[in-house]
Amino acid sequence: MASSWIWQQPDWPRFRWKGSALEPLLKQARAARQDLLSRLATLEAPLDREAISALLSRESLGTAAIEGVLLDSGQVRSSIARRLRLPLADGQPAASAQVEGLLDVLLEATSTLDAPLTLATLNHWHQRLFAVGPDGLRAIRIGDLRDDAPMQVLSGAIGRERLHFEAPPRDQLEAHLETFLDWIVSPPAQLDGLVRAGLAHLWFLTLHPYEDGNGRLARAITDQLLALDCTAQS
Repeated sequence: MASSWIWQQPDWPRFRWKGSALEPLLKQARAARQDLLSRLATLEAPLDREAISALLSRESLGTAAIEGVLLDSGQVRSSIARRLRLPLADGQPAASAQVEGLLDVLLEATSTLDAPLTLATLNHWHQRLFAVGPDGLRAIRIGDLRDDAPMQVLSGAIGRERLHFEAPPRDQLEAHLETFLDWIVSPPAQLDGLVRAGLAHLWFLTLHPYEDGNGRLARAITDQLLALDCTAQS
């Protein structure tokens, strides 16, 4: 029987892509990044911090929204303003532990570039994301890998569900994560940094190592690799 899922392919995780189709998009992304960095470099204080605040606010709200978590934009701006030592607007609400946790993760991911990404780091980030408990009513394991239940993506009515994807079983998860984290630390030579970040995002979501929060953690990993690539290019 043919393999059903990408992680069951005999050459997984050996990724392949068509460079001729990807290169124009990579060129466009690099140009957009350079334009943004150039614009930031022309700003004087405190306009530079205000611009960073706006970018970080958009990134935080978007990161949470990919998993259906809607954060209070005022709380996000309040937390970022405090961290960047910007003046707080009158009546600006204090940030919740949920907002603070997400910002802790995103800022740590992009500031601790010399430390290797480890399972302990991922578990710590997971704990910060769920500092106030699960997002919904269902109990989840916080700061630890998912349990033995199959990790499946389903849709449809109960009893007539459609299976869209199933992640690797729990007893294979540690081995898959070890391979992934080794690749993060020692990527293939000459691998484009933007491609590396995209592959890491896909790979982590394929493993789906936690019961919830995988999308937000994948975004943090991607941000870290993009920051590393930006540093390497500067």
